[in-house]
Amino acid sequence: MELRQAVQEDLPEIMEMDKKTLLYDASLCGIIPEQIEKNHQALFEKALTRFEGEIWVAEVDGTIAGFIWVIKSVDYFSGHPIGFLLKLYVKEEFR
Repeated sequence: MELRQAVQEDLPEIMEMDKKTLLYDASLCGIIPEQIEKNHQALFEKALTRFEGEIWVAEVDGTIAGFIWVIKSVDYFSGHPIGFLLKLYVKEEFR
């Protein structure tokens, strides 16, 4: 397995994995899946510019197995800057 920072060409696949996390979340909290399908691309693209952070991908034999998205945030208790795990996804076949 290789870990590397995501590049522009990875974004369509990362966006699809991200959508799967949202659809799973929707099943737990009553959000209509059609809302996610309709709005996901615009919201994902907005999040890329809204948050300061990095997306890393895990690759196995040249295939993206998953991703992690870490953003800069502030600790609510100390006020110190921290890294915050925004998203983590591993494709089912690599779990």
